[in-house]
Amino acid sequence: MPTARLLGVAAVLAWFAAGPRAEETPAPSAPEMQAAEAHAGQTAAPPAEPDAAEQARKIEAARTRLRAQMEKDQQVRADAALFYSDEVVERLRATDPDAADWVAAARETARRTPGAPKTWEEHRQRLHAVDAETAKVLAEVERSFGWPDAKRFGKEAAHDAALMIHHVHIRDPELFQRALASVRKQVAEGILDPGLQKMLEADVASAELAKRKKAP
Repeated sequence: MPTARLLGVAAVLAWFAAGPRAEETPAPSAPEMQAAEAHAGQTAAPPAEPDAAEQARKIEAARTRLRAQMEKDQQVRADAALFYSDEVVERLRATDPDAADWVAAARETARRTPGAPKTWEEHRQRLHAVDAETAKVLAEVERSFGWPDAKRFGKEAAHDAALMIHHVHIRDPELFQRALASVRKQVAEGILDPGLQKMLEADVASAELAKRKKAP
């Protein structure tokens, strides 16, 4: 309750608690009390809106959660480099040197990482589990805040969310479509890299091609 209203109410309650005394000032008249209440009402705060600080805290927590999930997503995909032979890396280097360098570096990092998968099947199971967790995290964040956009979450989180939905788009097609709509809007506004939109639209084309291949 606002301070002005608290003081006004407290004064009235104190007068009633003390009781009227003949030698003291008479009790406030009805018009005076109405005027005091009207004044207190004028200074009262409007109905509370969602607390901006609390909303910011929740978004920060969601941003932290997205960052942690992105690290898991990237780690499990980097682990795949363990199973690339030197021959495969060199063939890749002939067509995409940057990609070959990334694979070579990721392979060396994965080899030094405790608990790295020993077999391709172990890696595949881990990838499946991380992708399921990623889809769950993205759905929960989107349900609470809408799709993570750069204006509220920052460009890094918006980029991470787009990359993660790219990796798990077949798990939740409806969520993917909402993510794509948000990315398209942000690209049109000059906020996000157009490459993110192209990446997600390639997923759409890939899904359509898969449907046509399955069709009788």
